[in-house]
Amino acid sequence: MPEENKLKYYIALFGAVFFWSSAFIASKAALTGIGPLSLSFLRILICFLLLLPFAFRKGFILRDLFKKNSFIYGIVGYGGNLVVLTLGLTACSAGISAIAHGLFPPVHGNFRLSVS
Repeated sequence: MPEENKLKYYIALFGAVFFWSSAFIASKAALTGIGPLSLSFLRILICFLLLLPFAFRKGFILRDLFKKNSFIYGIVGYGGNLVVLTLGLTACSAGISAIAHGLFPPVHGNFRLSVS
């Protein structure tokens, strides 16, 4: 693979790490003016609205969100994860929250739900 093609992947990787890690600091700062549940809702809503056009291009159907498995995963999966971590930011530092968040993938890997 030519070096020019690798560069865009490194830039994308750096961008993902930067936005993921800065989210804890930004959330901690935002919690001074907004409650943890409101902040979690706003983060999910913003992400949903930003990703919706890409999902529609891939054949996403909005009613699929309300299927039993999709809804349950949204509540106990990403949504529950985000709410718990945002609540945790009210009691601990952004660094500790980032470490706790890093432990979620192995935990979720052990409690998989099939979304179909």
